[in-house]
Amino acid sequence: MKNVRSDKVRFVVIGLATNVVAFCLFLILVLIGVSPKRTLTLLYWTSVVLVFFINRAYVFGHKGNIFHAFKKHICVYIFGYGLSISMLAFWLDYLELNYVIAMIMTSIVMPVYFYTMQKHLVFR
Repeated sequence: MKNVRSDKVRFVVIGLATNVVAFCLFLILVLIGVSPKRTLTLLYWTSVVLVFFINRAYVFGHKGNIFHAFKKHICVYIFGYGLSISMLAFWLDYLELNYVIAMIMTSIVMPVYFYTMQKHLVFR
């Protein structure tokens, strides 16, 4: 149980750090005129590669085949991207929420999905 708890703590710390940076970049890019959806797309895929290496080494201590893990990681994030962009579009276009609120809500939901998939699929 101690290992699971420390995995979660490391995942949360890394996730918070990367999300704070991504959120600040999101705000800056939107304020200079890039659309929220395009900004999310750009930041999302840049983060995917960075997060793979950080989580592999620091969070889960994965020693298995890096290429197999990376393929699974990409699949998880392709589905996660669809989920993220769908939530953002729903909150922006259907509920007409402010883009900041919509991004915060997306940023709260997605870590649960990503931790579960990385723990039980990508880095097992």
